Amino acid sequence: MWIQKLIFTLSVFSLFKCAIPHKLNVAAIEYTYIAASKTNKKGAHIRYRKRIPLIEKLDPKIWNIEQFNNKIAYNIRGHITSAGHSINRIKKIKTKKEIIDNTLYIIHYVLIKNNPGKENANIMGYNYVQTYTHKITQDIKKVKIELRHQLLAKEHTNTLMTEENINIK
Repeated sequence: MWIQKLIFTLSVFSLFKCAIPHKLNVAAIEYTYIAASKTNKKGAHIRYRKRIPLIEKLDPKIWNIEQFNNKIAYNIRGHITSAGHSINRIKKIKTKKEIIDNTLYIIHYVLIKNNPGKENANIMGYNYVQTYTHKITQDIKKVKIELRHQLLAKEHTNTLMTEENINIK
């Protein structure tokens, strides 16, 4: 019975083309050690261990931008560091929209919470990816999208990571 209700609800969403909220994807960046060596200026051979991440750290980026009808869709991505005695977690991504003149400003704040304790031994940080879809009115000619990191423990830490300017066709 509940399966029929779910199918009906999803078909109604697709019929009216309603936006279904997209989930924030977070993945831990783990690392491993490899043996490395080098020779110093005096000719001594030095051996050491080097930390290598198992998956790459995602550079902060606004990408995969698509315009269709009166909507704009895009993805945001990035990473936060978290290791040792400082555990950083993504609490949520807050979105602020405002229209000034004929420009739509969309600012995404990645809220980073610092938890007490010690991070797992093989964690370097976390990658995050999220998809967004916004409706655009006819009078908007330009869209400016910003991605910012904001630490919740400190009041005025609002770091611009990347921005993108889009001209509407």
